Amino acid sequence: MIPPREADENLGKAAPETDPESKDADANSGDRKSVSSPTSDGGDISSDQSPQDRLREQDRAQAASVRSGNIFAAAAVFISLLALGVSIWQGILSREHNRLSLAPHLQVSPRLQGDGETGLYLENSGTGSAFIQSATISDGSKVFDLTANEWPQFLQHLGINPQCFRNNWLRPAAAILAGKEFNLLKISDAEVLHEYCSVQMRQFFLQKGVKLTIAYTSIYEDHYRISEEFAFKESDLANLPDFMRIFK
Repeated sequence: MIPPREADENLGKAAPETDPESKDADANSGDRKSVSSPTSDGGDISSDQSPQDRLREQDRAQAASVRSGNIFAAAAVFISLLALGVSIWQGILSREHNRLSLAPHLQVSPRLQGDGETGLYLENSGTGSAFIQSATISDGSKVFDLTANEWPQFLQHLGINPQCFRNNWLRPAAAILAGKEFNLLKISDAEVLHEYCSVQMRQFFLQKGVKLTIAYTSIYEDHYRISEEFAFKESDLANLPDFMRIFK
């Protein structure tokens, strides 16, 4: 048996102190936690991932970002091309509207008024100016150029006295405005020749097969052409007793 006194002395002794280094090692091993790092897409990459895995994750994130950028860029290009196509189409429609709204229309108009205004006229009944390119007159056997003022030669060819008429010629590129008229041939103002020239005018208007041909363009350089016979018939003049009295 241990004597009571020795037992009390053993109980009073402190337990042996633990080595500090081993204590710190145990604490570290007991408190160790897993470490994680965030990924580029908001997730966490565990510390146990290899560098190759982390690079692959970053590559996939970058590829997804590039694809999204390409989609937005393609959409922007498509919208731009669509807007350009609409603009071009509107321009075409606007030009076509302007062409139709500014189209000239020439017509030959013989006029019998029994005064100095009796003659042959060229009228522009369209909505745009007409620009003369060429003008000829023919009786079917010979053609005369009215842009070179061959009216006298033509009248002589028909056996009509040119001195009974005042004439104008259509110069190339001359413009006839919308709603305006141009007198090609008018009876002379000479009073002493009025009766004689009235007969000459009647003879001119009764010429069969005489055709006036005019080529012209619009302001948009659209090409037009008229070719008209303007001769009256005896029945037409019979319906105009006042004019028949003048031409008798």
